[in-house]
Amino acid sequence: MEIYKTDKIFEEFLSCLNEKGCSPKTIKGYSHDLKLISDYIKEKNDIEEITLDVLKTITKVQYLEYFNTCIAPSTRNRRICALKSFNT
Repeated sequence: MEIYKTDKIFEEFLSCLNEKGCSPKTIKGYSHDLKLISDYIKEKNDIEEITLDVLKTITKVQYLEYFNTCIAPSTRNRRICALKSFNT
């Protein structure tokens, strides 16, 4: 299973998903979504490393507007879920 290279904060999140017993397919999906979130934030803010403070500044509307492609509702919801995991 390919897990995308992500920032430390995201690696910790993926590790927690694994410890909770999430399926490899779920973890791979979140890994992909977190890589997209990371790319978006780094491009928007010109930074190298993602922190929780930076994550909390991103709204789901901003993030979804970044994608100009049509995505399935289930994909959109998973991407929102991934982002919301850090905005508690």
